[in-house]
Amino acid sequence: MPYENARPIKRCQLLLLTVPLLILLAFPTTAIAQDDINIEKQVGKVSVLVGDELFAAYNFRDTNKPFLYPVLGPNQTRMTRDFPMKETAGEADDHPHHKSIWIGHEINDIDFWTCRGGASIVVGGEPSIDASKNRITANSRWIDAEKQTICTDKTIWTFGFDDDSRWIDCEFCLIASEASLKINDTKEGTVAIRTHPDLRLKADADRGVNAVFGKATNSKGTSGAKVWGEAASWVAYSGTIDSTPASILILDHPSNFRHPTTWHARDYGLVAANPFGLAAFQKLGAGAGQVALAKGQQLKLRYRFQFFAAEISAEQCDQAFDRFAQTVLTSAEDSDAAKN
Repeated sequence: MPYENARPIKRCQLLLLTVPLLILLAFPTTAIAQDDINIEKQVGKVSVLVGDELFAAYNFRDTNKPFLYPVLGPNQTRMTRDFPMKETAGEADDHPHHKSIWIGHEINDIDFWTCRGGASIVVGGEPSIDASKNRITANSRWIDAEKQTICTDKTIWTFGFDDDSRWIDCEFCLIASEASLKINDTKEGTVAIRTHPDLRLKADADRGVNAVFGKATNSKGTSGAKVWGEAASWVAYSGTIDSTPASILILDHPSNFRHPTTWHARDYGLVAANPFGLAAFQKLGAGAGQVALAKGQQLKLRYRFQFFAAEISAEQCDQAFDRFAQTVLTSAEDSDAAKN
């Protein structure tokens, strides 16, 4: 289907909020001063610190797609799987394309999810940093095996924290910069995290995962492996990591295309927001979730990954969703700043 809400690149719909209201709504009332976040450029990556503690690193060189790794929650708890970046005892070595936190999907029948067969997502130049807003912005080319650019994206990663959690906002804008695009109907996508193996729902002794401590739930009240394929405003994986309570909450912004999104959320720790895989998720028939973008159109999606040093309740997840729902697109923020 054509993406009905797509707009030409130069025509931006603006959401207007005053700066004081934005600050009030965007963060919990317990938020610590966000100027305690430091962003440092290094060779091939950008590191994000809370004070002097590493929070996350954005890796963009010597890889077939950019990714965030490591990702450390409150108390410096490791929130994502080490593999394939590092081999760690007790971790399964399946799905080497599951690189901590990443973005990918099948476009024009080209596999940009696993990037097998020579496809790649390549960041152009160096990511830009806006230290005043705790943001990293990267512009990437999606390149096929013949080294032809199929499309581009602009992705903005924004980092925050409060007394109880740390979070990463992802604003992903896919642009039909070269020609028309077909975003394929496939379950394999789109904005994803592979959790720490302790938060898996199911062990895998054959791959060295002997004990797991996770449970999953979503905004519909569904739990366990049944969260797979269901449309929901959020999905949470909670339990313990290294015997310490921990939770990962992934939130779908209400402004998103096909909100509430469907989820490629597995019992082995993959959690991916994917609004396109409707044939598999909801049995709607082949190609039901496919989206077409004409040349010059773009599709913008927004998600939040939030990390807690506690097992959070559904009520806490709903409250976190309400806070995230009040945040606005960066383009609207920039427009407001220009007018002030």
